[in-house]
Amino acid sequence: MGHRTEEERQVASELHRIYLDELHKRQLLNSDNYDKAILTLSSSGLAISLTFIKDIVPLSQAEFLWLIKFGWIFFLISIVISLLAYITSNKAIDVEMDKAERFYDNGNEAARFEKNNFSIINKYLNYFTGLSFVVALIAIVMFVILNLRGNSDMSNNNSKTLCTDSAPMPRMQAVMKPSGNQSSAPMPRMQSTPSSGTQNTAPQAK
Repeated sequence: MGHRTEEERQVASELHRIYLDELHKRQLLNSDNYDKAILTLSSSGLAISLTFIKDIVPLSQAEFLWLIKFGWIFFLISIVISLLAYITSNKAIDVEMDKAERFYDNGNEAARFEKNNFSIINKYLNYFTGLSFVVALIAIVMFVILNLRGNSDMSNNNSKTLCTDSAPMPRMQAVMKPSGNQSSAPMPRMQSTPSSGTQNTAPQAK
């Protein structure tokens, strides 16, 4: 390990400070984007689950309702924690600004190494926000899968019932071909005309 002069140590310390400040800025930016993403996804998850209950599987026909209630609760927890994370993030920034003022302007070296409790709280809030969102998402997906499968089974049973209970189709009667010995309608005989010799004359009146 090489030895550094006092000037080199000061330059290295300054570069280290700049590097840490840049990392801290990016960390706060990522935390802010993370909170926005969780808040947006949780709100969308609530809206989609409500639409599913309203238009696809009515609440009166749905099964495993405890799953969707469980998911709603954790979506709500995720949204609330995300809002709290916004507040603690702003508090953490205020603390960092105060530390920077005391370190750079007042020459207070100890201010640089002070802990930012709001930053620590914000980190744990982000953990709980993500965990709540994942739990809610799993519950909603399981509810949708189970109810779609049940709805599909019900449709199949209904189709079988319809096929079983439908009216039988009438059969067409075969056309009988006329046979040679089939009796036909008797032909009328012609009446013979009476002859003059044999015809009886009417008696004459006296």
